[in-house]
Amino acid sequence: MFRWTSLVVLIGSCFTIWWSGKNSLQQPFKQAFKTDARPFYCEQLHSIPGFQSVYADWKEWSKLVEAGNISSGPLIVLFYLPTCPFSRELWPKVEGLAQAFPGACVVTIRTSWEAPRLKDHVVFSFPTLFISKDGHHFHRYRGERDWEHLLNATEHLLERKAMMKNVQVPTTLPEELFSVDSYWQYMKLSFIFIIWLYALISKWPYFGTAASQNPNNNPLYQYLL
Repeated sequence: MFRWTSLVVLIGSCFTIWWSGKNSLQQPFKQAFKTDARPFYCEQLHSIPGFQSVYADWKEWSKLVEAGNISSGPLIVLFYLPTCPFSRELWPKVEGLAQAFPGACVVTIRTSWEAPRLKDHVVFSFPTLFISKDGHHFHRYRGERDWEHLLNATEHLLERKAMMKNVQVPTTLPEELFSVDSYWQYMKLSFIFIIWLYALISKWPYFGTAASQNPNNNPLYQYLL
């Protein structure tokens, strides 16, 4: 009788210990299973100290696409211009998505208007954000650019909940992404302005002169008919 009583007490004690501590024991395992690892190709891109997202230039990204190395795992891609004010405004929120979805590969692609084959990726303006749950089917984000709409749309397209919703959106932009050579930028804008001014003068030679006051001599009127 004492043997059976001791066995019942032992089983009851073990069950009590298991029941009282199962939540604390299972929580680390739940977190380990919920935290997905990023796709392997994501680790091959450039990282920024202190930031979750990675970046690449247009040539590096084109090589990955041509090799077919982005065909697995959730993917968020931002095409941006370093001098675009809208790109500068959107990027911190995209970095917030990298914190909210640690299992997704969040990539920012530095491009320029002269980059070839942008139209092949359906990139006609900047910034352009694509979201894919598997690396095959991409959805272009066209909604509001505030954090709440962007987070809800990403959860819907990735078909997964965010690990955290109240993220620390960075207030400063990294130099690796938005540094621009001011000298070459000034020379480029000056060249564009000269070309535009030359085209204007050659197209309308009488513009701003006394002859332009005569409708018969002003070639501008033919565009207003």
